[in-house]
Amino acid sequence: MKETIEVRGIPRKTLLIYLQQIGGDMKEPLHQEGHTQAVIGEDWMCTVQPEKFFTFMHSSIPKVTCIFEANHHHTLRKTLNAFRKKTFRAGG
Repeated sequence: MKETIEVRGIPRKTLLIYLQQIGGDMKEPLHQEGHTQAVIGEDWMCTVQPEKFFTFMHSSIPKVTCIFEANHHHTLRKTLNAFRKKTFRAGG
């Protein structure tokens, strides 16, 4: 099973930290900013693409594509829920 998520407004380096916090292990050095990075957890994997930017209201906003994979639907849902809790932002 596979699901692709585009995260906007959170730097790639922070997303990699979040993936570690939910149980992932990075298989490449963090300092390779221009490369795809694999993060492997228990029964799941996330491929984190290089960071891109778009302009909104004269600000440069990061966007990162994360591709989650798992053999079981339940594992994928559980991993995505944990990741989404880490990336949730509320306006104030």
